[in-house]
Amino acid sequence: DEDKFSDEDQSQIILTNNQLFKYTIMHINYTTYDLRQEQDSMNLRTHADIMMLSHKKDEDQHPYWYAWIIIKVFHINV
Repeated sequence: DEDKFSDEDQSQIILTNNQLFKYTIMHINYTTYDLRQEQDSMNLRTHADIMMLSHKKDEDQHPYWYAWIIIKVFHINV
């Protein structure tokens, strides 16, 4: 489900060592339907398209979200 965060909640976020890391490749580890461990990667230079399961449960809503371009990938320790 989609979480809602107030302005006050967002102002309480503390970045560890005030650092933000920018990457061109993101690796995602996941478990497959047959319980095997797999890894996918998204590369900004190859214009990777992505698809993810939507949190919407309505019959009239599409079950997936699509992205046709990844603009930036960041890693932040909070």
